[in-house]
Amino acid sequence: MADKFVQNVHIANIVCETTDKKLTVTFPIAEINRITGRQMHSGYTRVPKEDYEKLVQDSPLFNRALNVWKKLIVYDDPPAEALTLHDTLMDARKEVLMSKQEIEAAKAEIAELKAKLAQFEKSVRSDEKPSRKAKE
Repeated sequence: MADKFVQNVHIANIVCETTDKKLTVTFPIAEINRITGRQMHSGYTRVPKEDYEKLVQDSPLFNRALNVWKKLIVYDDPPAEALTLHDTLMDARKEVLMSKQEIEAAKAEIAELKAKLAQFEKSVRSDEKPSRKAKE
C-alpha cells in the first residue's frame, strides 16, 4: 500500500495544515461510544502518500506532533486495529476489481497469442506444401 497510517496517541484531535493552507488533515483520537460500546474511530488516519509528503515538508504542527511531542505515530502497513470492517471490505473489493481487470487483460493476451499461433501454423503449412511438390 502506498498510503501511510497515522495514529493519534494524544488526548485530543490534532488538525494539521500546510503553510499555504491548501491541505488540512485531521487526526482524530480513538473514540468509543460509552452507551453502545461501539468503536466510533480507531485513532488511525489513512493519509495518501502525496499528502503525507506535503505535511512532512510544509506543516510545522505535523512535524512537531510527529517528531517533538511524539503524539503521532506513522505506520507504512496498517496495524490490525487500524482497519475497520468497512475499510477491509473496500480493500477486498478493490483487489477483486483489480484481479478481474488482470484476468481480462490476460484473456485478451491469450486470444492474441492464439491468433498469432494460428497464423504461424498456416504459414508453416503453406511453406511445407510447395517443398513437398518440388521434391516429387
